[in-house]
Amino acid sequence: MSVTGAPQGHQLVLSRLVGGFADPLREVDLLNRDQPLKPYPPLRRWRYNAGIRLLIFVLATLVISLAIGLAVGLALALLQPGKTPQFDSIATNALTIPGLVAGYLLLTMWWEQRRTGSIIPEVSQAGLYELTPRRAAGLLYGLAWGVVLQLVCVGILAIVGVYQVQGFDWSYNIVPMLLGAGFGAAINEEILFRGILYRLLEDTVGTWGAIAISGLSFGLVHLTNDHATLQGALAIALEAGVLFAALYALTRSLWLVMGLHFAWNMVQGPILGINVSGTSSAGSGYIRSTLTGPDLLSGGGFGMEASLVTVVILTGIAIWAIVVLRQRGLVVEPSWIRRRRLAATAPVDPVQSDPR
Repeated sequence: MSVTGAPQGHQLVLSRLVGGFADPLREVDLLNRDQPLKPYPPLRRWRYNAGIRLLIFVLATLVISLAIGLAVGLALALLQPGKTPQFDSIATNALTIPGLVAGYLLLTMWWEQRRTGSIIPEVSQAGLYELTPRRAAGLLYGLAWGVVLQLVCVGILAIVGVYQVQGFDWSYNIVPMLLGAGFGAAINEEILFRGILYRLLEDTVGTWGAIAISGLSFGLVHLTNDHATLQGALAIALEAGVLFAALYALTRSLWLVMGLHFAWNMVQGPILGINVSGTSSAGSGYIRSTLTGPDLLSGGGFGMEASLVTVVILTGIAIWAIVVLRQRGLVVEPSWIRRRRLAATAPVDPVQSDPR
């Protein structure tokens, strides 16, 4: 049975930890406020189709990113005549952020019409629910989650002798990691995997399918890292992909998952000196450290994210969030079930129902 009233017991604890749960599902379309309004009988069926929305986002992001790249390249060419502008991986990460953000805003505020003052009242009131400035406090909750979870996992690994501190390196340059694993990963990956992939999947296959598919996809994409392993990718799918998706479903806050993602990576890499998601052969940071012992505990070349300790702790929290998600009645059903339920409760048109 769903519990949609005030949070009780463990729900109240989690509600305070994440800065509050998402609003209840809309009765008119059984969706949350991070989706465009889709009542029954359907209005603008083609416009709000998940595939078309994905296409609009991809095209918008590509065009905007290309324009930004050309503008920056032209500026560099004017400032350094005779030299061909070149972008390394750090610059590329930085340049992709405005393109993805602009593409997302264009999709949500223009195509989905989820802007303040929209012609659709219910959507206008919600605005850009998952990224509205008035809910930006979720960023602080996410940052706190990332720091605490990282320190808990590393603390356990240190107690069992896996994580060992060798010294300090105060000359460490944090900028590359800050732009790449920090802002780049937190903003770009959360928009792509939670703001786009999760939302569009949930609109079609429901909450459970969206959590499973987006979580697995998030893990498998890490197989492209230089020192990736299948163990590491599957671990990322469980401990990060499922966790981030569950927390997003529970709060509908991109601020929260962005903050968590940012803090997790930055504490792990630049602060504690641990390899982040198999991106290098060894970690580097202000603390010089090593991970020793069996791969099951140390994570091997992938890093501590492939450790059984990390997987158990983070997946356990994900399961907790999923349980509360169900108890709060925030689970979105697949599109075909929603249509059937809405059709059964839709008002009858007297003209169409007249047998004469």
